[in-house]
Amino acid sequence: MAAVVCFVVLLVAHTGRAERGSTWLVPDAKRAAAAHALAQARGARTLAAARSEYARSRFEACARRLLRLEQGLRWHLRRPVDLELVKRVNLWLGLCQAVGGAPQRADQAFARAARLPGASPDPSLFPPAVMQRYQQAQSASGATTCRLEVDGAQTVEIDGRRAEPGSEVAVGEHYVIWDDSSNRLHVGPQCQLELAAVRADLRLDAAEAGDAGFLQQVGRTAGMSRLTLASAGEAGVTLSGFDVERGRFLQRDQPLASVVQDPTRPAADAAPAARPWYRRWWIWALVGAGVAAAVVVPVVLTQTGSTRHDVVF
Repeated sequence: MAAVVCFVVLLVAHTGRAERGSTWLVPDAKRAAAAHALAQARGARTLAAARSEYARSRFEACARRLLRLEQGLRWHLRRPVDLELVKRVNLWLGLCQAVGGAPQRADQAFARAARLPGASPDPSLFPPAVMQRYQQAQSASGATTCRLEVDGAQTVEIDGRRAEPGSEVAVGEHYVIWDDSSNRLHVGPQCQLELAAVRADLRLDAAEAGDAGFLQQVGRTAGMSRLTLASAGEAGVTLSGFDVERGRFLQRDQPLASVVQDPTRPAADAAPAARPWYRRWWIWALVGAGVAAAVVVPVVLTQTGSTRHDVVF
């Protein structure tokens, strides 16, 4: 109970400064995997929404949406498929920025994308002028290099390639993965990387927390059968439970006080105690049938004089 109270205090203090949403509750040992699954599920969802905004000529909204996505993905790069996803995000981010009147930012996004593994932009989707900007950024991305200083005992990957002590790296922005952490970092003339891990953020906005399809995708990616979400508002802290296999909520916004049981009272869903045998109806039904037979049969025999009768109950 003490652990639950401690969590509630931290949650209220945190969500008081954030927008209305929920926090995904997972054990510390699974936080990294859960945050990675959440980031991957957001990637495909947000890319589709950004493309829709681009098609409606809402270029600034498209860029803002993709920039938020990129800022979240940079912390959760673990596999090659993660780098391919963040490359697509940067390509579409550069497209929206270039068409929306921010060419310098578009060049930075294109330079990041050019260094990452994955397919180049589709000329049928990107206008010729934007394709030219991408090709220019690709050519200039390795123009200035410097010798990298890394600890040989560390496993460091820059843009999906293993970094060795003394290797050359282009000056600019790169995606760096070390051990189980990652980030987008700027490599300056000194060629020094300051690596710092961050704690996984498992906050979901209101739309994500209420979308059964999104939650099911997140849970399956994380390899979990159930999700527990906590939210804080004017009514206090509430919990929601989601069944990943069935794709539905087990409970929605249940007050914390009703979920946390009083240790002095039995659990609400505990199995009821077995009833004594003498309080079961079928026992007395059999007894009654036996008594009726003991009374009726002798009477019938004495009245008819017969010695054989079939009695059916």
